[in-house]
Amino acid sequence: YNKKGTTVKLVTKITDLPLNSDIGVFYAQDKDIWVSHKKGVYHQNPQGKIAVYLEGIHTVQVMKDVMGNMWFSTINGIYMLPREDNRMYIIDENQGLSSNVVKSLTKDDHDRLWLGMNDSILNVLDKNTLNLSYVAIRNSKFSMGIKKLQLDPASNSLYFSSEYSLGIIRNLYTLREPIEYLSETNNEVFVIKDFSISKKGTLALALSSGVMLIPDQKDSLVFKIESLKNGLNFFQDRSYTVFYDSADNLWFSNINGLNNIKPDGGSFASITKPKLKQRINDIKQLKDGSIILATDGYGLVFLHEGKILYHFTQAQGLASNICKKIFVVDNHVWVITNKGVNRICLDRKKPLVEAFEYTNSLLRNDVNDLYIDAKNSYFATNSGLVYFKHRANHHQVVPPRPQISSIT
Repeated sequence: YNKKGTTVKLVTKITDLPLNSDIGVFYAQDKDIWVSHKKGVYHQNPQGKIAVYLEGIHTVQVMKDVMGNMWFSTINGIYMLPREDNRMYIIDENQGLSSNVVKSLTKDDHDRLWLGMNDSILNVLDKNTLNLSYVAIRNSKFSMGIKKLQLDPASNSLYFSSEYSLGIIRNLYTLREPIEYLSETNNEVFVIKDFSISKKGTLALALSSGVMLIPDQKDSLVFKIESLKNGLNFFQDRSYTVFYDSADNLWFSNINGLNNIKPDGGSFASITKPKLKQRINDIKQLKDGSIILATDGYGLVFLHEGKILYHFTQAQGLASNICKKIFVVDNHVWVITNKGVNRICLDRKKPLVEAFEYTNSLLRNDVNDLYIDAKNSYFATNSGLVYFKHRANHHQVVPPRPQISSIT
């Protein structure tokens, strides 16, 4: 109740909270109610929904700080629940994943997250209900895990790769057709570092021996090594990553640096800038056509019409100069480094490099892949699928509120 003078007004009804016994201190702000209890902390939100935190732990007191974080004191110590927009969530074996190690990640048009695991099983998570289903990859070449997933919207197909093979699920939304696997007519072994699919369905593979191009094969994924010609559909030298941009230009990184092939296949160019001689781990593109390069030790490089537009390193705020994966959403570029996650915002006069400090404990190491949608950021890690709600606006660091103890 809310009492003003002699007027008493009902604020909310508390019906399902354990108020009869063993309660400690409670906290109430309008219709938001927190109750400490012998069996944990009970929370009733303004809509009347009940949640339990620290279930089974004897809590004594609950309070909210000026930043919106909740603090709980218990007989075993003090716990802090970050405010809602700073909370992280984990889905792992306890919630039904086939393994805790998630190596790759993408999302289809039915709002399902596809997770490539280290146990040769595709886990499919309904983003809205969090229900899980599974697709087993019964092929020994995937025993070391599924390291990359890529959706081909033109054919509603899902491509996935391991170190030694590549598979395709055609007609993804029916799952009635058998899984097909890439193979060589003479069963030659090839090591896949990366792959990309053009708008025409051409499959580009970054191999330990070079970059191989396989034209769209609707009936099978069988190719002949004898048919490859260096400079035409094969580009010799150890390669690391391949990427088809929006105009079907093929970009690839090898031991010599960055290279580009025009859609007609006849124009081949090596980008000889010294800054691009470093190994490149991932390549993506902005709407304006700029190419983004995640380098292995030299930070993040933005290339526009052959010129370096931006170069971001630790000096500009990156967590590390070793960049592993990139994801682009509008004018925001998310990057996984080997020491944390950053977001580069390009919708300002001056680019802003943001850090997500509250994610550091879970996303500092062993992050393998990422997917960003309109509301959430998802990360494939060695500890499960980690996700949190991200702000569309730029995060401004709030200075701590000073506590003045004396003035002299």
